[in-house]
Amino acid sequence: MNENTELSQYKLQATRLRDFLKAGGSEIQHAHALEAVAKMHGFPNYNTLKGSVSTLATKNVSTGKAQRDRLADALDKALHAEVTVVPTSLAVTSALEMYTSARNLLGHHIEVGGVPIEGVFAEIVTLCPDLPLAMLDAAALVTPSDQDVTRYAPYVRWLEPILARCKLLIRHLDGMEDNQATESLREQLRVEDAAAAAAYGLALAALENEDYFAIPGYLALADMYSLDDPDVDLSEDAAIAYLTLGAYENALDALGDDVPGATSNGVTLKSIIQSVIAVSEGRQAQAAVEMDLQRDGFACEVVRFIRESTSHRDAFMIKDHLLPFISDVPIINALLEPDLAVALARAALKDAPVAAWLELIAASSN
Repeated sequence: MNENTELSQYKLQATRLRDFLKAGGSEIQHAHALEAVAKMHGFPNYNTLKGSVSTLATKNVSTGKAQRDRLADALDKALHAEVTVVPTSLAVTSALEMYTSARNLLGHHIEVGGVPIEGVFAEIVTLCPDLPLAMLDAAALVTPSDQDVTRYAPYVRWLEPILARCKLLIRHLDGMEDNQATESLREQLRVEDAAAAAAYGLALAALENEDYFAIPGYLALADMYSLDDPDVDLSEDAAIAYLTLGAYENALDALGDDVPGATSNGVTLKSIIQSVIAVSEGRQAQAAVEMDLQRDGFACEVVRFIRESTSHRDAFMIKDHLLPFISDVPIINALLEPDLAVALARAALKDAPVAAWLELIAASSN
């Protein structure tokens, strides 16, 4: 309970005391009621009670900062430790057991066996510096983000080295003997899951920092590390983010050989980007794509964005409390969703033939 909350409870008790006495025909001033409440709680007067609350709050803040500093130091050392993980490591087994138990307590700020949750995670990352999911959770504890505007940018300090650590671990695991023990270790450590989450967090931070050139690369990384999860596909998001930059070939590469998201006309994002490339190079677009862009006034919407010179920021929407991953990673609590119409408009603003082509489609749909 923080200082303001605890004091408000005492003030509420004073108000209830006044109301009770008033109902019985006796009225007292609020200051007198506060003095009475103080005495009921064993204090000589209200000022002493208030001072004790302030002292306790200051002590709690100081203790909390000390715990976060300790965790930050442990996390920093773990991120720079040599990768030594082996399938039979007792440290790995012990850290995983501690982590499984501690994860259920995240967000509750309670102690485990008398040790604050920050202290528990400091022990985990020290015991096993090869558990990147624990590092992500530790980063959330070290840098509590309650800002209204920059919720992810403060995490960059940790997300970048965690992603780098994940890459090292993946190379280490890939170089180990391919057997059941190694496969089991890979499943337990879930390094790819941590890498995907770290990359996605960096994409969110890049959007906050208006670093639009970094967003598609991080989304593509998050998609690459999520390939084994059939329920996660970030390839279209990465492709649309590249499209906003006019990076057409990168957008195609992000989609790979898959053809997700086909419309009823059989048109896919890949075929739309291929048509954009064709028009940009002076060739003919696919007729099916042109027909699809005419539907529901989509091309007209794109042209409106072109004429308004829509900003790069408008190409991305943040949806809070919608997660891109099935795995719950506290540091990620929002979905970054690119807008195809704005992306096409942004591309057209840099590419006159594409702009003229979209204007023509919009005019023919009216």
